[in-house]
Amino acid sequence: MTSTDDARALARAVVEAAANGSEQEAAELLLDGLDGRAWLALDQAARAFDWRTGRAPVSGPVPSLGIARTGAELLTLIAASLHVDGRIRQRAVEALASVDAPLAASALTVRALDHVAQVRGPALEATFARLDLAHAEPILEILIAGRERDSARRMLASAIESLGRRYSVAEIAARLTVSPRRGVRRWAFTFVHREDGMTADDLAEAARSNGDQWVRASCAEWLSHTNPERLGALLDATSVEARLIAIARVPDALLTAAALDGLLVDRAARVREIARTRARRRGVDVASHYRRLAAGEPTPRELVACLDGLAWSGDVQDITFAVGALSHGAVQVRAAAISAVVARADSATAVQAIGPCLVDPSARISSVAARALARAGAAPEVAANAWASDLVSSRRVAWRLTRVSGGWNRVEADLRASCDRDASLAGLGRAGVRNWLETAAATTWEPLSDVQRERMAALLPLSGLDERRSALLAFHAGIARTGSTPDRHPADSSPDSLRRPRWWQRLTRR
Repeated sequence: MTSTDDARALARAVVEAAANGSEQEAAELLLDGLDGRAWLALDQAARAFDWRTGRAPVSGPVPSLGIARTGAELLTLIAASLHVDGRIRQRAVEALASVDAPLAASALTVRALDHVAQVRGPALEATFARLDLAHAEPILEILIAGRERDSARRMLASAIESLGRRYSVAEIAARLTVSPRRGVRRWAFTFVHREDGMTADDLAEAARSNGDQWVRASCAEWLSHTNPERLGALLDATSVEARLIAIARVPDALLTAAALDGLLVDRAARVREIARTRARRRGVDVASHYRRLAAGEPTPRELVACLDGLAWSGDVQDITFAVGALSHGAVQVRAAAISAVVARADSATAVQAIGPCLVDPSARISSVAARALARAGAAPEVAANAWASDLVSSRRVAWRLTRVSGGWNRVEADLRASCDRDASLAGLGRAGVRNWLETAAATTWEPLSDVQRERMAALLPLSGLDERRSALLAFHAGIARTGSTPDRHPADSSPDSLRRPRWWQRLTRR
């Protein structure tokens, strides 16, 4: 669930499925897919007053829930446990206490955090009665999600103490560190590490191969504090998080020249950056290293690393190399080349070299080029070829690059885009014109050249704007339209307004 509305909708769906006896399996599947945070959000939304309906999602007499009868359905009991009436929640808890199911455990845990003591007490007792490794995951997940609450924090501490008395750290680790529930899995790793239940080999293995990004980073961090000499084993790990911590904290004596050379061309930019810092500490001329590598037969990944490294450590002699890489066959190389050109060349050279990239077949490259040209202060004329391109990605970046110049260039770019054959780009253009008319038209004081006014006059009838906005734009731009008076604002239609001097005219007559 991503919002309160989603939680309210789910609460209503659960009640309807329980009351009608239909779609119960679908509703249970939805509940089964909730994590701890979503369960707490559902509980809060179920009893929160909704001004649109005039009541809470789970409220009213709901006689059809029938929780008093023997053998009530699980979904019925869960729906009742969310009710605004504490007496109904209390009866639901008493019934749920005898149900052995993960959903029942989740519903009871939520009620163990209830604000009503008569509900909270029985729910807490029923929750702890089933707190073993076979049932702990749904319980712990909700407590971990709600640990900002004092009651959840105290209950989580009691649950950990209870599990610690019954099971060894190794048993808890074996069961919970592989839990499919993310919150439980991460908590379990933290708990086991805090209890010294993980060896250096365990930490290194988890940092290298665990499927959870947080676990990989955390285990590498813990290893760096307890056994930094073992970080050398992580320098070639597939995990970026592990390599980052390893290259930053591995003792210098354990960082071989071969390993450092490999990290200087690592596929992750963050790793390469730290590797360059370590290399400089050793007195390595990083720029010369990258130039030697580029002069050979580098792979596309190595070429990207060379361009990235020279962008930060090179000088003007590397501009030719970067410009030549703009025509490389690999997209990632061309993107890195654009960054290198911007970093090493002056604005005029960068604009001249990167301009043709606006019509690159790759939308990624044309987008990167447009951002680079905008930062370099490129004139709108640079986008001329992109406007004429058959690629909508090129015309889109031409629109972005032109309108970033502001003033009348922005208006012309929006007008031109609104005439485009691509419906999405045309919609963006018309939205841009409407926004300009509402927020910036009265403050666009830049003189409009006759040439640009003629181009805008030709585009205006094709823009798809309604008559009112077309007339407003024509007024502001001084465009003469057939059958209209260009120097009169369309909103000023009364005879008095036509005879009354405008405010700027009154100022000039003083």
